[in-house]
Amino acid sequence: MWYDHAARKGGRAISFVQQFYDKTYPEAVTMLLGRDGQGIIPIVNGAAGLTMGVIYDKKGLRFSMILAAVVSFVSCTMIACSFWGNVDMLYVAGCLILVTSYGSVAPLATAFARERYGAKRFAHNLPVVNTDIAGGSVFQQVVVSASGGGSSIIYTVMSVFGAVALALSGVFARITRPKKR
Repeated sequence: MWYDHAARKGGRAISFVQQFYDKTYPEAVTMLLGRDGQGIIPIVNGAAGLTMGVIYDKKGLRFSMILAAVVSFVSCTMIACSFWGNVDMLYVAGCLILVTSYGSVAPLATAFARERYGAKRFAHNLPVVNTDIAGGSVFQQVVVSASGGGSSIIYTVMSVFGAVALALSGVFARITRPKKR
């Protein structure tokens, strides 16, 4: 926390970087976490993949996929709200939760390919199922480029996409049942 007695103004770490280093909200977070979050993001992503694998083992594919959709929706909504309300910690938490959501893609894609299409042609079907990872990577780059690093409108739109994905997870839940042979 900081406080400028002469200006009678204060805040937390992100607002300090914004004020005294003339950085945007996302630039301030990046500066505080290290260049592009190199330290924490891979750790959270890896832990998310491992955790989602355990959840899949305990609760099954349908529950795991709906949980991943909920986490994605919540994280995008948190980020959008952080911009609208200028709440530093909500932005950081939303970003870390978003990384958690993305980290669950690989184990869920693997589980989906195995359960839906079986083990016989698993090596053929997994790359087809994994095309969602490529799409997510491209979408991320488009969002970052379009927003110049961050924009409340972009994350609001992403929250809407998250809500649609969550709704579709419920509508199409039947395809997560193993195919009977």
